[in-house]
Order: sequence, then C-alpha cells, then structure tokens
Amino acid sequence: MSTVGKLFLAGVAAWVVGRPSGLKLRGTPEQLLSVVEALKAVRTLRDELMKPDVTVQSIVDLVALKDAAAQRFEQVVGIKFPLA
Repeated sequence: MSTVGKLFLAGVAAWVVGRPSGLKLRGTPEQLLSVVEALKAVRTLRDELMKPDVTVQSIVDLVALKDAAAQRFEQVVGIKFPLA
C-alpha cells in the first residue's frame, strides 16, 4: 500500500472511532458521496457492535448495508473499499 493509502486508511480509522481525522478529500460529488456513505456504514456497524444488547440480526443487516456501500464505492471510485 502506498504512503497516501496508509495515511488515508489511518484517517478513516480515526474517523470511524470518533476521533478527529484531518482528512481532506477531493473528487466528484458522486465520489465523495460514495466515500461518506461507506464510512457511515462502517461507523454504524462499529457502534452497533459496541452495544451491550446487540443482536445477530442487527449485525447481519448492518454488514449487508456496509457491503452494499463498499460495492458502490468500488463502482464509483474505481478501487476496492479498504474496510470492506
């Protein structure tokens, strides 16, 4: 993975856990929307996993949403979503 890729992944990981990431992204509106949707799906899944009353069904549903967002990211951006 390139240095830029590693920095992006570190920024994404920080954002997913709720820390400031300092990420500044450029791209078309469609590309940026696909990035945001994929990241929100990952964060939502992470938040659900942290709940004490989490259910298997809720995780299955959220994994499916994350996978769909990751697929859209790949179609729009042209690279595999790093947290897929």
